[in-house]
Order: sequence, then C-alpha cells, then structure tokens
Amino acid sequence: MNIIKLKEVDNTNEELKRRAAQGAENLTAIIAEKQTAGRGRYGRVWESEAGNLYCSILLRDVDIKTAHQLVHVAALAVVETVESYLFDSKITLKWPNDVLVDGKKIAGILLESSGTADKLDYVIIGVGINVESCPDYATSFKKHNSEQNLEDIEELFLDVFEEYLEVWKTPAPEGGFERIGNLWMQNAAFLDEQITVKLAEENIEGIFKGLTDNGEMVLEKGGKEEIISYGEIYASGN
Repeated sequence: MNIIKLKEVDNTNEELKRRAAQGAENLTAIIAEKQTAGRGRYGRVWESEAGNLYCSILLRDVDIKTAHQLVHVAALAVVETVESYLFDSKITLKWPNDVLVDGKKIAGILLESSGTADKLDYVIIGVGINVESCPDYATSFKKHNSEQNLEDIEELFLDVFEEYLEVWKTPAPEGGFERIGNLWMQNAAFLDEQITVKLAEENIEGIFKGLTDNGEMVLEKGGKEEIISYGEIYASGN
C-alpha cells in the first residue's frame, strides 16, 4: 500500500479524488492529521480535530455490482482495530456504515466512487475513528481511558484492512462476501430487534433479520421480508 501522510486537508476523500484524477495507483491511502471540512453520509459535518484517525483508501478495478460491499470490509477492519485496544467493551456494527462501542459511535465509513453506469474508474473508502476527541453523543478511545499511539492505530487499521480485502477477493466459501457478511453479522447491532428505518420520504418499522448476499438489509415487516438498500436505522422508540 502506498501511504501518504499529510498535516491538513479539506477532507481525505476529496484529496484522494484529486490524486485519483491525476493517476494515483490502486491501494493509495491518504492519512491526515486534521481535516478542515470533514464530512459523513448525506454531507453531514464530521468533527475533525487533530488526534483522531482520518484515512481514505483508493481502489481501482472494482466491479460496480459489488463495490458497496467494501463498506462491510472496512467495518470489519475498524472492529478488529478497536477491539485490540478496547477489549472490555461491546463493539457492534450499525448498518450500513457505523461502528459503535457500548452503543455509541466511535467510527464511520464513507464510500464514494467515480465512473460510468457500467464501469467504475475507482472507489474511495473514507474512514474516521475517534481516538482523542468526539462529539458529546459519540465516544472515543480516550473516553474509555485507553492509552494509545495514533500512528500505531493507523498502521494496524491499514494492515487489517488489507487482510480483509484479500478475504473479500477470495472465492467463497473460504472468502468472498459470504465470509465477510458472516463476520459482519457476528457484530451486528439490533439483530432480531424492532427498528425504525429512516428513508428519504418515509420511516418504516420492522425487525432487522440480517444481510442479503450483497450487503443490503433484510427487514421483516408484517410477516414479509423487505430488502433495504439505503437508509438509517434506529431502535424503535428512539
């Protein structure tokens, strides 16, 4: 992996897009100490003070039909990284792209791509992990009194990500999304629980039953299963 470390950027995804347009190679990673315009899904602001992990990884030659599965690949790498330090905490995955520690968000993943309707030029996986600081509603390594070195965390995450990427590329049943999805499900938040899914135009309720073989959410509603490909989930009543 070609790792580029920078003091400050607007955000690591945007910096990597610029470099991708200039021909950056597959598995180029940008790590920044600080972001001036960090963002998450739907353009939300991601607080990006120095001391946290801000990283984006460029992948080329990704099949457009399976590209979104990379969110789950990155999520497993984040889980293993966090578990290495916060081993007494409960770490769960909130579909589609959040990592929680004891029910509070410690990391988020933002997947972006460029290409045509038939073929992708590249995929960028952006990852933010709260190490030193976080908003009041979230959590961080520091809040759990964990002693850590940010560079060690960055190195571990990138190493583990490459390992899970290889698993994803390996044919099933030893690898592929069959294996990645099963590992993801072992850490799934709200599994078999009543949840609310916030969509663009409406909210729907049902029981979270798991993932499809392509990474979408399976929601049981009124005795029937629905497939949800986007949205945000909450415990019903919240």
